[in-house]
Amino acid sequence: MCAMPIARADRWQSVVPRVLLLALIHAILLLNAIRHDPRVAYDAEEHLEYIAILSELKLPKPEQTYEFFSPPLPYVVPAAARRFLDLDVVSAARAGMLFNVLVSLFLMHHLARIADLLRPGHEGLKLLAIGLLGSLPVYYRTFAFVRGEPLLAAMAVAAAHEAIAIVVKGDRSWRRAARLGVWLGLALISRQMAFLLLPALGLLAAARVVASPRVTRALAARLAAAAGLCVLLSGPFYAHLAVEYGGVGAYARKGSSFSLSNNPASFYFDPGLKKLFADPVRDAFPNRLIPLFHSETWGDYWCYFLVYGFDGRSGKPMSGLAVNRALNQTPRPEWLRTNRESIAPYLGRVNAAALPASAAMVCGFALGLASLGRVLAGRGGDETILTRSFLFLIAACTLAGFFWFLTVYPSPEVGRSIKATYVLQLFPFLCLMAADAIVRLGIRSGAAARWSCALLVACALHNAPALFTRTVVH
Repeated sequence: MCAMPIARADRWQSVVPRVLLLALIHAILLLNAIRHDPRVAYDAEEHLEYIAILSELKLPKPEQTYEFFSPPLPYVVPAAARRFLDLDVVSAARAGMLFNVLVSLFLMHHLARIADLLRPGHEGLKLLAIGLLGSLPVYYRTFAFVRGEPLLAAMAVAAAHEAIAIVVKGDRSWRRAARLGVWLGLALISRQMAFLLLPALGLLAAARVVASPRVTRALAARLAAAAGLCVLLSGPFYAHLAVEYGGVGAYARKGSSFSLSNNPASFYFDPGLKKLFADPVRDAFPNRLIPLFHSETWGDYWCYFLVYGFDGRSGKPMSGLAVNRALNQTPRPEWLRTNRESIAPYLGRVNAAALPASAAMVCGFALGLASLGRVLAGRGGDETILTRSFLFLIAACTLAGFFWFLTVYPSPEVGRSIKATYVLQLFPFLCLMAADAIVRLGIRSGAAARWSCALLVACALHNAPALFTRTVVH
């Protein structure tokens, strides 16, 4: 008679740490949404203009904002707030930032569901994955902006969950196929980087068919239904781009042909060690991929979140570019208020403290590659191996697409497109693979896994101040 209540109590006790961790993460996200100045973000003026135009039920044109090519979904909530609540565009943008907190809850929920598919009932895996993702400053910075990456990342995780359930776990319900189509469609009208999910999904389906040919017909029918819904949702916007601007890949900059020579050797090989752990702020690593991306993930290289600047005369906030220009003036303007020099040493220490978590992600990525190798060798019919392979493929396709982007649209002087925000969808999957690697380590050596977790927690506590915006309204 008492067994069921006791089981329920034990289950509740096991999820309490995860609930508390989620509450902490989203309390910080909410605080940032309230405090961060919407006028300071990557291309903030362009995104604010998009909101204003969309609130008039129009899509922007190139002469109005160079974000004209961006899909409209991320701007719908702030545009609706502006139109129906009669808000100014900055207040409307804050409504979008508050909405991002709900988007994050949706993302974390589906990340935990993927963890359940990978290791059913393993609460530790969920806690580790959420904890790693919740330790990334890039996560908080991006969710404090009104742009497409938060929604894209959430939809990518939700779509990945449905894809694993359908393709790997064999749940062929039409309802699940419909959800896959909806999440993919919404991802595509959040940001174009969503296209990088499609090759990973196609390769997963191919691997399942090779391992179990008998599922081909049922699987093809479900994926076709999902594809139809996806096109129905996202097709009109991309048809608009094709008709108005000559192709679905319309962009604000003119690209080059793909060539590794588009960037200098330093782009690929310079680790930037001289400043990586001392002064990892704008101008430290001009167009150096590795140190710049690391500093973007764990700090605020471009100066839009932790490094602030404002005009002391008017209180007007300044973008990272404007701060940098003011700092390079001789003499320095007396009206400039900035924490650039005072916070730089701390951000260097953050980069150092982030190395264990970065190493865990690299290990998880490598183990995902090993799982894919087993699949290619014909030994990957196991559901866990297929799931790990799919997580790896999403991360690998995202990185490959980002590398292509940086090569076709180079910025040799500064590397202005090297922003971890652009591939936010990458990090939930890297964190889940890293968490799985730690769990696998625990199977071999419980002590090693416990020490690894203790080190990660200590580093996360050191880096915790980097999760809170300093770019507040003055």
